[in-house]
Amino acid sequence: MDNKGTVCAAVLLVLQFYLPAVYCGSHTLHYHITVVSAPTPGVPQYSIIMYVDGVQYGRYNSDIRQAQSFSPSLNHLSEHLEMQTKFAQTSEVWQRHKLNFLMGVFNKTKSNGNIHIYQRKCACELHDDGTIGGYQEIAFDGKDFLVFDKEKVVYVPVTHEAVMVSHLWNKRYDPTSSKKYMETDCIQHMEMYLPYISTDLEKKVPPKVKVSSSESESGTKLHCRVYGFYPRDVEVKWIKNGRDEIHSEEAAQILPNPDGTYQIRVSVGVTPEGGATYSCHIDHSSLEKTLVVPFEYNNRSILYIIIPICAALLLLMIGLGLFLFKKGKKGSLFLFSAQQLCLRRLLLSHWRDHVTLPNQWKRLTHKNETNIPLCEYNGNMAGILPLVCLIFSLGTSVVYSGSHTLRFHVTKLTAPYPGFPDYMLLAYVDDLRFARYNNELNRCEFWIPALGALNERITKQKNYTHNFKISHHQKTKLLTDLYNKTSGKDAIHVYQTKSACVMHEDGTISAYQEVAFNGKELIAYDYQMGTFIPTTPEAQVAAQVWNEDYAKIEKVFLENFCTHRLSWYLPALASHLEKLVPPKVKVSISESDSGAELHCRVYGFYPRDVEVKWIKNGRDEIHSEEAAQILPNPDGTYQIRVSVGVTPEGGATYSCHVEHSSLEKTLVVPFEYNNRSILYIIIPICGALLLMIGLGLFLFKKGKKGMFFILKYLYIEYKTQFSPESHSNGAAYSYTWVGQRHVGDRSQEETDQRHWQVSNRSET
Repeated sequence: MDNKGTVCAAVLLVLQFYLPAVYCGSHTLHYHITVVSAPTPGVPQYSIIMYVDGVQYGRYNSDIRQAQSFSPSLNHLSEHLEMQTKFAQTSEVWQRHKLNFLMGVFNKTKSNGNIHIYQRKCACELHDDGTIGGYQEIAFDGKDFLVFDKEKVVYVPVTHEAVMVSHLWNKRYDPTSSKKYMETDCIQHMEMYLPYISTDLEKKVPPKVKVSSSESESGTKLHCRVYGFYPRDVEVKWIKNGRDEIHSEEAAQILPNPDGTYQIRVSVGVTPEGGATYSCHIDHSSLEKTLVVPFEYNNRSILYIIIPICAALLLLMIGLGLFLFKKGKKGSLFLFSAQQLCLRRLLLSHWRDHVTLPNQWKRLTHKNETNIPLCEYNGNMAGILPLVCLIFSLGTSVVYSGSHTLRFHVTKLTAPYPGFPDYMLLAYVDDLRFARYNNELNRCEFWIPALGALNERITKQKNYTHNFKISHHQKTKLLTDLYNKTSGKDAIHVYQTKSACVMHEDGTISAYQEVAFNGKELIAYDYQMGTFIPTTPEAQVAAQVWNEDYAKIEKVFLENFCTHRLSWYLPALASHLEKLVPPKVKVSISESDSGAELHCRVYGFYPRDVEVKWIKNGRDEIHSEEAAQILPNPDGTYQIRVSVGVTPEGGATYSCHVEHSSLEKTLVVPFEYNNRSILYIIIPICGALLLMIGLGLFLFKKGKKGMFFILKYLYIEYKTQFSPESHSNGAAYSYTWVGQRHVGDRSQEETDQRHWQVSNRSET
C-alpha cells in the first residue's frame, strides 16, 4: 500500500464509505496500528483501531480477519466492509514487513521468547477555519522512534538510535505519499463518515463519580474516579475547604473504556485536619454546572437506621428469652449446629467502643452434655446473657461491629536475589499481619497462636497458597514477555499485587486489587464493573490480557474465597484486633544550617491510626513540610515521627499533640528548651578555676607569689568567656592582659592588647 501512497490510506479504507457529504466543524480522524512479532495470549499479532473525534468506530485484527464497524448507522454497508477487509489484509502483510525491517536493523531476534512491537499512529485534522493538519508517529518496543514532518516532508528521528534508520526509512518509504494522504485522502474519507456518525459525535454522556481514600506509609491519599463520560474533555480537581485547590503530584490521564466512553482518576495526598473538608469538582460539557462530590471520612448515616433497629430487636429478644426461661423451655429452642454455638468470643457494639464478653460456650442439646465446659458469667446477668449471645450467633459463627478487611500482599522476583525470597505472600486482617508464605519456608506460617484451632482449614490453606504461587509465576512471565524484559542475575524484575476484600458495617462487600511491575502501578481491578483498568497508557495491553484471562477468576476469589476466609480468621483474631496499646512519646530538637527542627517520635502504639501534630502557644498548628509515615515495628505495633522547622521566639511554647483510640483524651507532650550550650562554657570554667586555685595555693605555700598568677589568669578567662564579642560564631575575642613582669629587682607594669580568633564550641 505504501508503494501507491501510504499504508495509512489502505488501513483507513477498512471503514471507507463512498458517501458524498460535507460536515462543518473541527474534526479529527486517526487510527492506531499495532504489530507483535510473536503470538501473545490475549493479544492479536496485528490490529487496527480507527477513531473519529476520539470515538472508536472500527477495527480489524489478525484474530477476527475482517473489518468491523462499531456504529449501528454503518452496519448496512456489509458488502463494502468485506471489500475493505481485503485492503486491511494487504496492509497487514506490509506492516509486518516494516517490523521485520526494524528487527533486522537492530539485530533483534524472536528467539528465547523475546517479543517486539511495532506501533503507528496516523491522523488528519480538519479545523473550523478550513485549514488542514495532521501527524504520523512510529514507535518500536514501546519507545517513540520516528515522527513525520509534514512541512519538510521527511521522517525525523526522535532518538539517537533512530538517526540511521530515518535515512533508510526516507529512501525505502516515500514520504510524499504520507503528505498526500493527510491533505487529500484522509480528509475526503473523514467527510464521508461524518454524516453517518454525527448523532454519535454530538451525544453527551454525563460522568459518574466515586471518591475514596487509601492509607499507605507515605500518608493518606484521596481518589476521585470519574468514568463513563463522553466526550473526552473533562476537568477534575480536588478542593479543600471549598476554596483551595489541591494539586496532584502525578499527571492524571484520560483513558478509554470499551463502550466508547472515558475515565480518569485524580489522586492527591492530604494530611487530615480537624474540621477540614475535601471535595472533588468535575467540569464536563454534559453538565450544566460543576459537579461537586464531597469526601466523607465516616458515612454514619446508615448507623441512624441500623442502631434503632438493632436496639428494638435486642429488647424484643431479651423479653422473649425471659419469657421462655420462666417457662422452662430451654433445650428445644437451642438446637443449632456446633459451628454456630461454639463461640470463642463475642463482640457487642456499644456505640464507638467494643465490649468483649469472654465466655466459653457449651453445646446445648436435649441430653445436656456435660463434657463441654459450661459458660462462666460475671454479675447478675447469668440468665439473660446466654440468650443475648445466641441472638447474635444465628446464621453466623460470630458477629463483629465495624468494617473488616483481609489483604494479601504478593511479591515475585524473576531471579534469585541474596537475602530475599523469590516469592513471598503476606496476609493481613485490619492491618494486623498474621501469616506469611515464601519459597524458602515452603509452607504457610501463622504468627497468631489462636489460629491453631483452625488446623484442618490451615492444611487446605497450604494447597491454595501453592496454587497462588503458580498463578503469580505465570502472570510474572506474561508481563516480562509483554514488555520484552529479559531475566537473569543482571536483570531482575519484580511483580507485585495487593488484593483485598472488605466486609462493611451494613453487610455489603467491596474489594480491590492492584498490580505493579518493576515498582510502577499498571492496572487496578474495578469491583463494580468487574474489569481491570489500566492506570497508564502503556498498560492498556496488560489490562486487556487480564480482563480476558483473569477478570472472572479474580471476582470469584474476592467475593467468595477472600470473604469466606475473613469469616474464619475474625473469631480467632478478635482479641488481637480489639487490643489497644497506648503510644509512647519522645520530643527532641536538632540544629542544622537551615535552622531548628522539632521532632515528635510516637511509637509502640496499636492500632495503626494515629494523629500527631505540633502546636505553638497552645493554639496554632505547625504544619510539617514532609509527609510523616506510619511504620510497623517487629512486635506488631507502629511508630511515626513528625518533624517541623521552627524559629525560636522568646516566650513561645511548643507541644506535641497525639490522638489515638487507646487514649481517653489528647496526649500533650510539651517541648522544653534544654539549653545545654551554657554548660559547655560553665563546666570548663569551673574546672579551670578549681585547678588554678589549687595551683595558686600550692605556689603560695612555696612563697612564689601564686596569687598574682591566679588573678592574672582569672582575668584572662573572664575576658575570653564573657566578652560581648563572644556571642557570635567564630568571633574575635578581645582581652587585656594586665600583668607584672619581673626584671631583676624591678617590677614593671605591662599592658598587652591581644586578639585571638577562636571558635564557638557551645552545642545546642
